[in-house]
Amino acid sequence: MREEIEARPLAASLLGLILGLVVFYCPSVLIGLVAGLWVLRPMKVKSVVGVAFVVGVALAPLSPERLRANVPIHGVGVVASVPQLSSDTQICELDINERRLLMIAPRDPPVMIGDRIRVVGAAKPIQSLGPSKRFEIYDRRIQVDSFENVKQGSWVTQFADGWRRSFMDFIGRNLSGPSASLVDAICFNQRAMLDPLTKEEMANSGAVHIVSSAGIQVIVFGLLITLCFRFLPISRSTQIFMLAGVLGVYALATGLQPQVIRTIVVTLLGMCAYLFRRDSDALSALCLAGTCYLLWRPEAVFAMGFQFSFITAGFVALFYNRSRITPKTLKGAFIRSAKEFVNLMSVILLATTPLIAYYLGVVSVTSLFANILLCGCVPVMVTVAFMGHALSFLVPALGDAIATHLLTPIAGWVSTTIGWLGDGTGRVDVPAFSAFWLVAFYGAWLMTYRRRVVQP
Repeated sequence: MREEIEARPLAASLLGLILGLVVFYCPSVLIGLVAGLWVLRPMKVKSVVGVAFVVGVALAPLSPERLRANVPIHGVGVVASVPQLSSDTQICELDINERRLLMIAPRDPPVMIGDRIRVVGAAKPIQSLGPSKRFEIYDRRIQVDSFENVKQGSWVTQFADGWRRSFMDFIGRNLSGPSASLVDAICFNQRAMLDPLTKEEMANSGAVHIVSSAGIQVIVFGLLITLCFRFLPISRSTQIFMLAGVLGVYALATGLQPQVIRTIVVTLLGMCAYLFRRDSDALSALCLAGTCYLLWRPEAVFAMGFQFSFITAGFVALFYNRSRITPKTLKGAFIRSAKEFVNLMSVILLATTPLIAYYLGVVSVTSLFANILLCGCVPVMVTVAFMGHALSFLVPALGDAIATHLLTPIAGWVSTTIGWLGDGTGRVDVPAFSAFWLVAFYGAWLMTYRRRVVQP
């Protein structure tokens, strides 16, 4: 593993940044820092780790002092995050009176990141925060009695919000129940739409990562846009530039979640590599995405979503290796694809299971089976959902027909499979344990990594 870090300054910068961000919460990381500087050989790499560590210390988030009494709030604030939508509310961060609050407001009128709004309500204490929310920068929530939009943000954010709401209206019009909520959650990261039973079933079945860490929606959407661009008489570099713009709007619409940002950065860097006559490197791209995200939101280093996303992708980049042997028969190609699929699912489960056990207190013995059944259906479901929504603007009847006759059975199958495997039969409850065991587990696996050299 040392060779991989030494060959990638971006990996060294991410390592140093993470150590600096968590140093106040866990001073023992200083031992890891000293050990890392001793093990790494090039002085250049050691310098990168040291500088990144100092930056991390400067940006290190501290758990804010919690409010202990209700406080009336009346004034103009700025929406600081993309709202999470539920059936009747929207939840976002609000900067007001030099504090950041978690705002819970009616779903209408819509607000978006960057909007200036006048609110009347009461800030109330947050009773308890789970391990993934302990270091959020807001220290209280505000239950809004009334609010009005004083000034909207940029047209880009408004367009992204309109796109998301239009998609959710389209899905709600043609699907119902858990299927509609599941499509919204996977395609636009609207996890607040999932009911508690569905969330529990996803944890029990081991399928929670299809929302938390997969990023499959970005890949599918990006492929659809790329296919559309092929019909336009424009250069490859222009296509990449346009794709970056579309995916940037999509990232806004999904709430700028770490798994979305990660997948977009890795995808675009992989596509741009040939422009600079360089080979694409997923691990370097992943480290760049992680560094940029933590510089923007340092508190995310403690969040479940960031850890799920980047640890899973990192394990896939390191431990998943595709066969370089080309099968000569159709049967051989099928067998190879099946083996690679099982290998990929095994790596993903290896990466996600300890985190699920820590944050959700459960391990599923049906995880591998659930992912085999679902991971082939989810990309198809996402493809059909995006295509149906796009066609609903051109030919409304055709878009509705696609949703009714194609999307409904696929989404129903995914929802039914999660419910069937998540009934609790394969659930194993895990007692609460220290996060230091996660460090030991992932550290031990990283120590087993060996670079594979392919002979010509």
